[in-house]
Amino acid sequence: MNASFLVAFVVTPLFAVVFGYAALRWHAWDLDRRHGKNPAE
Repeated sequence: MNASFLVAFVVTPLFAVVFGYAALRWHAWDLDRRHGKNPAE
């Protein structure tokens, strides 16, 4: 098996999960900010 293929196979889903989680966290923080709450940074 090719090393670069293995790296891409592992890193791509990892990036997708991290990016999705970050987007969800940002969305929740943005909603809290719009409603006037102050989330602890």
